[in-house]
Amino acid sequence: YILLPEHITSAPVHALQSSSALSAFHRARPVEVICGVTADERRILQDPRRRRVQVVYRWAFDTIMQIGDKQEGLAGVMPPELSRVYQVLADGHLGFLQALRYSEVPFPFPFAQTLQVLLVFFMISSPIILVIWLNS
Repeated sequence: YILLPEHITSAPVHALQSSSALSAFHRARPVEVICGVTADERRILQDPRRRRVQVVYRWAFDTIMQIGDKQEGLAGVMPPELSRVYQVLADGHLGFLQALRYSEVPFPFPFAQTLQVLLVFFMISSPIILVIWLNS
């Protein structure tokens, strides 16, 4: 269940504003899955009610746990190195959850409108104040 990107490219952020553009962006950059994807896994990943990132995180975590339980699978890997793998995986998941939290909390409308009015006031008043200050 390890995901490897086939293409590492970037697109301008403004080009990915619509959901159709984002879907086209992802379709153009397929991800190869080592060991393939079963029909059940594909069904789970295509289910819109599921959070796909959490599902894949759980699969990766379970795979590492299964490999860690097998003595022949990780012969020569010391426990501190294996714990570092868990730590990096957990740190990445935590970063995703923090980004998700920020994206789901809406920016307060009154605050946004107040900032807009203050920016317009600043754009109008700052040149006038600057000219008065420089002429004196």
